[in-house]
Order: sequence, then structure tokens, then C-alpha cells
Amino acid sequence: MNIQLHPNARTTPAIRLELQAQSRSISYQELAEAYNLSRHTVVKWHQREGTEDSSHRPHRLLSRSSIDGASLGMGQWSPQFRKRLQAI
Repeated sequence: MNIQLHPNARTTPAIRLELQAQSRSISYQELAEAYNLSRHTVVKWHQREGTEDSSHRPHRLLSRSSIDGASLGMGQWSPQFRKRLQAI
């Protein structure tokens, strides 16, 4: 089985499963100290359903339609060039 973890990942799928299997009778702080993790990491993996890393790609991409002429400095261009650019 080929496991690709984020280079900075401090947990493995096995540790993540152990964190998810823990009952709430043990505090997040106690689990964090036992696994040498931050409380935030323990909470995150306890609440997730899977053990896979989340995507690190952008959630939103800048599309052409969101670029306005002012941000491109279109005021400096000739009217003919602006028409051609807006037609794209």
C-alpha cells in the first residue's frame, strides 16, 4: 500500500484511526500530550471521518470573468486594444 503523507504530517493513518476511536471520556488535551501532538490536531482528526490528508490545492481559482479592466490597467491602452481584450 502506497501512503502519501504531507511532508510535514506528524500523524500516520494508524495514529489517526486511534484518535478517531477514542471516546470522549479522555480529554483532547490528554490525547495531545499522549501522542505529542497539538490539541488542535487531535480535535481535527477526532472529528474527521477518514484518515486521508485534505487537499492542499486552492478552493477557488481566479477566473477570467473575475478580472476587471481597472485591475489590468486598461485605462492606459488604446480603445481598439481594449475591445479585442474584452472579446476574449
